[in-house]
Amino acid sequence: MLVGGWSLAGVGMRLCYVDTLNVVFDTPVEADGIDGPEAAGAVVMAEVIGTALAATLTASAVAWLLVSAASPVGGVAAVFAGLGVLALGLLPLRSRV
Repeated sequence: MLVGGWSLAGVGMRLCYVDTLNVVFDTPVEADGIDGPEAAGAVVMAEVIGTALAATLTASAVAWLLVSAASPVGGVAAVFAGLGVLALGLLPLRSRV
């Protein structure tokens, strides 16, 4: 299960991450008043906040399921399956940028 999740994360990074960075750091058609260092700072903050939120929610959900459920393995698998569906659901957003 760990190898499968790691592989899916790698596929998601390949499909979205570099494209997102290219969009952020490319020179816009119309000047927007945001220079490179400001864009880099915004990307770092968004990434850190998103990672902290996702890690906290996932750890809380898994801990809650391990403590409260009679069959914790199924619940934990459901949490990770839900995260996978969420990640795959975000893929269409990359075509809107």
